[in-house]
Amino acid sequence: MFIKFNLSACACAIWMVSALPGSAETLRIMSFGGTYQDAQRETVFKPFEEATGNSIVESSWFGELGKIRAMVEANNVTADVIMGDVAHALAGCDEGFLEAFEPALFGDPADYLPGTMSECGIPTEVISIVYAYNEDKIPLDWGSARPQSIADLFDTKKFPGKRALSSSVISGVIEKALLADGVAPDKVYEVLATEDGIRRVFAKLDTIKNDVVFYSSSAQAMQLLADGEVVMTQIANGRVYSAIKNDKKHFVPVWDGQVWYPDVWFVPKGGNKELAVEFLKFATQPKIMAELTKHMPYAPARNSAMDYVPQEIKPDLPTSHDISKGVRSDMVWWASHQNEFTTRFQNWMAQH
Repeated sequence: MFIKFNLSACACAIWMVSALPGSAETLRIMSFGGTYQDAQRETVFKPFEEATGNSIVESSWFGELGKIRAMVEANNVTADVIMGDVAHALAGCDEGFLEAFEPALFGDPADYLPGTMSECGIPTEVISIVYAYNEDKIPLDWGSARPQSIADLFDTKKFPGKRALSSSVISGVIEKALLADGVAPDKVYEVLATEDGIRRVFAKLDTIKNDVVFYSSSAQAMQLLADGEVVMTQIANGRVYSAIKNDKKHFVPVWDGQVWYPDVWFVPKGGNKELAVEFLKFATQPKIMAELTKHMPYAPARNSAMDYVPQEIKPDLPTSHDISKGVRSDMVWWASHQNEFTTRFQNWMAQH
């Protein structure tokens, strides 16, 4: 109790110093825009401004890492801290245009979900790729049965009907195929690294080949399910949540075999590093992380943050379900294999 009190007091002291007259600064933040950034504004940006006296100027981007690389090389950095994905952080770290930090700077590394923290990427929430079905469009052939496992996504005898899958190989479809084929979650990438593993992926996809509808946008995936054009769709858990809460759809997510990943903050070289670190220390507090769940169904990256999540929200979060039955998307692995798999997957789709 005493230690926690003093840590909090120290944190408050730092922010009070920042708020002294003449010491206020402007932090430039770049994120993904839309309702996601709206939620970040209410739960992180505004509270940071209030706590520190600093101000925030926002912008958004679409994940074009070359844009970040170019502005660092040109000494024209227009954002001090940026929200991206693990692949961005790893590439920027390897190429040297992102700042590297000691992970312990942002709390006990053991408190973070395994594999989410890196030198150049500081995680705050976790997103999951699940699949869902529509309770209002249940085929008569299903009877009283309902999909419950990743194997059911590929079982067209028990659950006949079209399935919607993303046309992107890094959407989780490859991992889900191996999980449905009986590969243990912790062995998925080991198996994928073999020629036999690749054969197993496409052999499993072949079992539903005549029942697949490919989509290229999340909105399209949701519309296909709403219209009954497909009986199941693979999609991010946030999209299912939004359809249920905002559009009053009777969609049901299936969490077994989820493929999950963190979004991370990173700091480009040449910006206001000190203020960016102050922001990241604020944003990675467990209580602050938990606030986002009141707006978006993304799980906090720190285990201790779950103590601050309202009970009624927890069922909608990826980590409230057994993530050991799913796979953390390995962006390091995909960085080396995405092009190869994309070619194979496109050839497979062309034969569809």
